[in-house]
Amino acid sequence: MSELIFSESFSAFSIAFLILFFSSSGSLSVGFLVSTGALASSDNFESSSTSALADVDELSKLSDEASAPVDTKKPKESMNYLAALLKNLRDKLDSLKRIPTDKLPEEEKDKIKQAIENAEKDSEKINSDIENLNKEQKIIDNLLNDKSNLLDKTLLLLVDAKDILRRYNESPQPYEVAVKDLQNIQPIIDNLNKLIDESNDLVKSLDDKQLPSVDIMDSVNYINRKIDHLKELEDKIKDDVKNEGNLINDKEIINENLKDIINRANDILSKETNPEDLNDIQKDISTLQNKLNISIDDSEVPLEVIQHSPDSDVWDLKDRLDEIAFALADQKENARKKMELQKIASDISDKVKEIQDKIKEAEIVESNPNSSTDELKNALDNLENIKSNLLPKLDEEFNKLPITPEVDGLRNKTLEEQAKLVEDLNNAESAINERIYSIDELGDLIASADMKLDSINKKLDETPLSYLDEILKIELEDILPLNSVTDEINDAADRANKKHLPELTNFASKLNEVTQKLGDRKKQAEDVIESQRKAAEELAEAERKAAEELAEAERQAAEAQKQAQDEIEKLVVAPINEENVPLIEEQLSKLPENSPVYEELKKKADDVKDKVEKVKNIKSDLSDIENTMKPAVEIKDEGLPLAEKVKDTEEKLTKLKDARPKLLAITWSGVPEVDEEIKKKQQELDDLIKSLEELKKKADEVKDK
Repeated sequence: MSELIFSESFSAFSIAFLILFFSSSGSLSVGFLVSTGALASSDNFESSSTSALADVDELSKLSDEASAPVDTKKPKESMNYLAALLKNLRDKLDSLKRIPTDKLPEEEKDKIKQAIENAEKDSEKINSDIENLNKEQKIIDNLLNDKSNLLDKTLLLLVDAKDILRRYNESPQPYEVAVKDLQNIQPIIDNLNKLIDESNDLVKSLDDKQLPSVDIMDSVNYINRKIDHLKELEDKIKDDVKNEGNLINDKEIINENLKDIINRANDILSKETNPEDLNDIQKDISTLQNKLNISIDDSEVPLEVIQHSPDSDVWDLKDRLDEIAFALADQKENARKKMELQKIASDISDKVKEIQDKIKEAEIVESNPNSSTDELKNALDNLENIKSNLLPKLDEEFNKLPITPEVDGLRNKTLEEQAKLVEDLNNAESAINERIYSIDELGDLIASADMKLDSINKKLDETPLSYLDEILKIELEDILPLNSVTDEINDAADRANKKHLPELTNFASKLNEVTQKLGDRKKQAEDVIESQRKAAEELAEAERKAAEELAEAERQAAEAQKQAQDEIEKLVVAPINEENVPLIEEQLSKLPENSPVYEELKKKADDVKDKVEKVKNIKSDLSDIENTMKPAVEIKDEGLPLAEKVKDTEEKLTKLKDARPKLLAITWSGVPEVDEEIKKKQQELDDLIKSLEELKKKADEVKDK
């Protein structure tokens, strides 16, 4: 019976102890809490991992695009495409960089690290490609600008060629004009040939860049046709000038023959001679009349492209020869007077011819585009010599004419010629003076404009690209006014007949370079401003994103702190369990030490630690008492003598009674389950002592009997 009691008592004690130690410990609830926290952490981990891998995949695709060959044929389109690709790449790269990787597996960390490195390299490559494309676009822009300028230049250089061809197509030109045109045709052809060479070089450059060049080729073909027409015209003019020169030379020979006849006739008539002495002269007159008739016939044959010159007109010589023939047929005295008059007329004609030739020489110098200022001044000196020397001599010859009615015709003709000479002389002198002034003015204008271009160049170089307003000011105040200066230069070049002057070409090239430079600087300045604007936008966007990220980080931190706080609150009120202590410390470490709840939660955490330690000690003490109680409930061999059984019971009672003060010395933990365990243990010990005492009492009663 006692054994049954002991067995049941121990069984109840053991079950209660096991329930207290395992079920009441709270390990199940703690496990649930840990599981819940792990699940949330797992969700965050999976989200970060998924987002990171998605960005890596996107960057891989963008990398493939960045590695594709760049189309340099259309730099603008390629730059726009690459700029969009770069933005997309940077956005994905920034997104990937913001993803926390500390909790990701090493394999994924390596993937992300490699993706970031590749994306940075791709970004550098795209920036390099954009820079190269920008340079390529500048080359194309310059080529197209050169093309436009060349077409404009072609139109200007063709003006003179078209004008000459037009004039000769409309009607034959005067001999004097044709002589001047011959001086100009070859320089025009030379300039057009240079233009063709320049065009061919440009076509090659355009073709290399696969840019349209058909309009340049059409222009070259058109120029070649004009050159062919100019060469044909030049050959015709040369032939006509040569033929007309022969006619003029024939007239000069006839004039010399006529003068010889006059001199010989005057010599004979001034002496005592017979009429027969004039027979040889009469024969020479007849021969000269035949020559004059031939010359008249030749002069009436039209030339191909020019008009006959007055210098080849022999009708005045024929009239004079007829007068000489009539004079020699008259009485000797009358013949002598008439021949003296013919001598004066011949001398006047020679003087007129000499002056006309010298004026023409000056006009040729004036019309020659290659004439220098010194040559023009020398021509002025020659004209001045005509005024001071030849015109007075002409007056002397004119004054020799007798004042008689029959000489009035010659006198009036001479006066008209003299007036015409003075007019031509004044016109030539004025034209030469105007040309000298225009050449000097042209030189001054080019020098001044050249200095202005140097100044503008310096300004453009010294003006920072960030000062677009200053660059636009240079355009408005310095470059645009050069348009009027250019007009003045072109006008002076026309007046100076120096349209093909190398300095003009140099100035035009320099002006074009400055204009191109202005365009480049404006574009660069606009790019800088656009870059600054984009940088400001990107900075603002970065600041906005940083603020958002900071707010998100603060929100996540606050959320994490709240979560940690909640976890701690749950753990400190959960059944006491030693395993909860590191969990509480882990959650506590997530809270800033300066946060308002830290101290409060730390105090609670310390209380939990103290309780755990106390419960641990209590359980250790209870375990010791349990170890003391276990032998008391063990069943001895039934075959033992009663005395030994009594002795054994007494020993157990002694041990149990010794353990009782220790059990009673255990202080209450404040943990209901543990305190209840202490109470139960006390009750179990008391019940066990009581059972053993009753058992001993019965044994003693049996022994006394």
